[in-house]
Parts: sequence; structure tokens; C-alpha cells
Amino acid sequence: MAKVAARRASGDSQRSNQAVGAVSLSDQLKKMLRHPLIILTAVIIGAILGALASVAATPKYQATATVLATPVSPDPNALASNQLTLKIDTEAGVAASREVAEEAAKEIDVNDQGLVSRLVHNVEVAPHSGTEVMDITATADNPEDAALYANSIAKSYLKVRTEAAQERVDAAAKEAKKELDNLPKDSSEQVKATLTEKLAQIQLTNTEAGRVISEAKAPQASQNLGMLKTALVGACLGLLIGAVLAWIADSRARKLAHADRAEEVVRGPVSHIRRGSEVEDTRRALMALGAPVGHVSSEDHRGVIVYSPTPQLAEQYASVVGESISQENVHFTDSISTALSNEPTFQAVADQPTVVVASHEAGFSEVLSAAENLGAALIVVDSSTDSAQLREFAQLAARTSHADIEYVYLGS
Repeated sequence: MAKVAARRASGDSQRSNQAVGAVSLSDQLKKMLRHPLIILTAVIIGAILGALASVAATPKYQATATVLATPVSPDPNALASNQLTLKIDTEAGVAASREVAEEAAKEIDVNDQGLVSRLVHNVEVAPHSGTEVMDITATADNPEDAALYANSIAKSYLKVRTEAAQERVDAAAKEAKKELDNLPKDSSEQVKATLTEKLAQIQLTNTEAGRVISEAKAPQASQNLGMLKTALVGACLGLLIGAVLAWIADSRARKLAHADRAEEVVRGPVSHIRRGSEVEDTRRALMALGAPVGHVSSEDHRGVIVYSPTPQLAEQYASVVGESISQENVHFTDSISTALSNEPTFQAVADQPTVVVASHEAGFSEVLSAAENLGAALIVVDSSTDSAQLREFAQLAARTSHADIEYVYLGS
């Protein structure tokens, strides 16, 4: 029994390793690829929906105007104009402001109540870092409006900024003139000349905010993806969705359509019995149980029980087991009581190699009890086996049985 326990521990280790492997990317990919029809259908539907979305989508056009902003100052006591600096990021914020949008809306259509909101939301201002240049890009449903919006925002920005600068100059000039007019009559000519020069400097202050260096032109093509591109995007999304659906379908499949699926259910290795190589593969399965080649018994167990939860499958596979055995005096029986220690027949064949072919109607506990007494079990499944039944059996065996159990999957 020590050797049985050792093999059992080894089997548990294999199952643990297999469980880890079940979450590998390659294994998950296999699960998806078992259902190519689901994936193909999702790809086709995605491509069709993408093409329809392209046809139904409203075209969007973009046009860009480029503005060169210049620094202005209404204060004659400030630095010379060639030493003034301008923060282009700040100016971009001004150009994108609602104040500028309202000014542009007056120029475009004063009666359009929603135009200001459209300008605010559909115009983007991008400053060129380290320069005094910024791009004003407008988006609209037709190319002419896109160009009109971009050019109107550019001109309105310059107008708002110029008018603000002019107001500051006019206010400063007014104060300077008031100071000059209020000079005492006995003031010196030098004082009058200084104030007069100050007023002249204020009136000559540059208020030009900049200029449009590139007007927006009506674009020839919309920004929308073409039908081919949207169909391709839809197909890619369909591929992702199809892969997920295929994975779900495989994980929830009631039948064991593939040997890999059986391994996932039992959380351990499964011997694959290939068509045309049934005898050789069965011998290998028996060897995995610890039996010498061509034997069903060993020093650790006196036989094996062949069982399947699928009707008639164990009976069909029993003939293959018979062909795989070269050992003499092997006793075949379909009576599971032969392997139960509390039955009289158990002692009668205690020293004889035994193969018990159990009916699918046998209870799981009864099968495991017989496997415990014989020392080993072959659990046979195929593509028609119910995965829930196999999972229930495997979980019960893992918790309660110390017998060597080998799961075999009959290939189609």
C-alpha cells in the first residue's frame, strides 16, 4: 500500500500541475478555437454592423486656421515692444473662450440660437509650444461650415484681443490728457512737454493682436472612417466578442467534445485512446496504473474496474481492454459485487486478476468502493459523456478514494 500511496501522491501532484496549466494562455486559446463557427459568425456580424454604421453616420469635416499672435501693451512705461513676451497657452485659452465664440456667432448668423454652443464644443485651439502660433480647428457637418467656423473664431479672437488692448490704451490716454489739462498755469514748459510726450507715446501704442497667417479651406474629405475601415473595426470587435462567447460556450458545454475538456473537468491528466491505436493506448493507460505491460494486476492491486457514466461505453471498451491483456487467468465479470469485500464472491477470486465491467447505473460510491478493493479503476468517457456527471465523480474520487484511477477518453 505504500507504493499505492506514493503513486496517489504523484497523481495528485500531476492534477495540481494540470490545474495550473489550465489557466495558461495556450489552453484558453484552445478552448476558443474549438468553436470556430461562433467566432466566424461574430466576425461577420461585426463587419456588417460596422459597414452599416459607416453608412448611417453623419459625415464630419474639419478645417484649420493658423494665427500668429503678437504681444501688446497699453502702458508706455512697460518694456519696449520687441521685449514684450506672450504666453501662447494663455492666448489659446482666450481663443477657445465663450466670449470669442459669441463674437464669431454675431458675424456668422446672429439668429442661430445654438451656434455659440456648437462653436464652443466643436472648435479646438492647439498652441505651438515655444512659438506665438496656434491652430484653430473647427468640426462641422459640412466642409463649408467647418472652414467658416475656423476662420470666424480666428478673426474674432484677434478682434476681441485688439479691442481690449485699444480700450486700455484709450483709458490710459484719457488719464494722461486729464493730467495734462489739470496742470497749474505756472507749471514749467518741461513738465508740460513730458506729459505731452507721455500722451503721444500712449496714443502710439500698438494694439494689433496678430494676424491670420493661414486661412481655413473647405476640406475635400470627411474625417469619418470609410466603409472598409469601419467594417474592419467591426470585424475586429466581432472577433473579440466571438472569442469570449466561444470560451463561455466551451466552459459551459454539457458534453465532453474534446479530450482537453475532460482534463479540465477532472482537473487532471486524461489518457487519449486514439482510433486505430486503441490496444496500444489502453496498455499505456494500464501501465499508468502501475501494471506491467499486458497485465491488469500488479503487486499493488489485483485488478481493475472499468466504469463509465455513459450508457454502454464501459461495455464497449471492455473488449479493447481484453485485447490489451496478455496476462493469463484474468477473470472478466459484469458483477460489481465481485469486487466488494463484503460479498462472498470477493474471497473466491481474491487471488485471481479481475476486470469488473460496471454498468453506468452503478452508484459512484459503489464504483469507488470496488476500485478501492481492486486497487485501480479505468473511467471511460467520450464526446457523449455528460461533463457534470464526470465532474461529480472526479470530485468524489479525489475526496474519498485511495485507489489508482486513470481517466481515458475514447477518440472519434
